[in-house]
Amino acid sequence: MRTISVLTGWGGFLPQAAEYPLSLPGYFYQEVSARQFILLNGNYLLPLDKRMHWSLDLDGSIADVSYLTGEEQPGAWLSGLGGGILYHSPGNHFKALLDYGYGFNAIRDGHRGANSVGFLMQIDLGPHPGDINTSPPNEHHAIQWLFGE
Repeated sequence: MRTISVLTGWGGFLPQAAEYPLSLPGYFYQEVSARQFILLNGNYLLPLDKRMHWSLDLDGSIADVSYLTGEEQPGAWLSGLGGGILYHSPGNHFKALLDYGYGFNAIRDGHRGANSVGFLMQIDLGPHPGDINTSPPNEHHAIQWLFGE
């Protein structure tokens, strides 16, 4: 399956974003340059309609960061909260998310606290609709595989 994703203005991402989406709501993309970090993130999708095409997305993160030399900022703890509206087309061929985030420790104009607004869009170009995983978000296939369920 081929997928096109467009990501603009989303919350800051810590290094290693290629492996895992380590987001910090309210921070700019690549605002934080870390040598090492630990990040705790929670994300909750609340369906708004019976067919689950529209959902409310709630997101929160905290991170303890060891900055790269020359990229230090005051304080090692970073935190943010965010939320938005997510749309899934029938068959999940198209997804779009409009998101807002507030970074509690992000520094703007010498003060802490910053806002960010983002838009995420994904278009699946797979030729076979059966290849697209349409299972509800509450089914955790990776966890079921890990524990042999």
